[in-house]
Amino acid sequence: REAESELVPRMIEVHGMAMECAGLCRDNRIDPSAQCGVDVSALNDFGAQTLFSLSLDALEFVPLTSPEALLRLVPPTTDHVPTRTATTHAVALRAGTVHALAYWFRLDMAEGLH
Repeated sequence: REAESELVPRMIEVHGMAMECAGLCRDNRIDPSAQCGVDVSALNDFGAQTLFSLSLDALEFVPLTSPEALLRLVPPTTDHVPTRTATTHAVALRAGTVHALAYWFRLDMAEGLH
């Protein structure tokens, strides 16, 4: 029988920032020209309510806040009780309209391995 093992990160951080992105807003809104004259604009209130994965490199966007660590999780070990912290102070970089909240994960697997 083969040995089984699990790879558990030493720490998990969730980073995020508010962003303005006309493309995301445009692509997740109802196109009135395709509705045969029926006003369905009220449905725009329900646009983009789901999470989806994309690469920020593929978007033209303006960051409205600095990227910040939003949550830090330290999994339990034999000599450590699990902890989590969730205090952040995002800095507004400029005025604008928040179209999206981008977030990503950073895993600290071992010394020097992120």
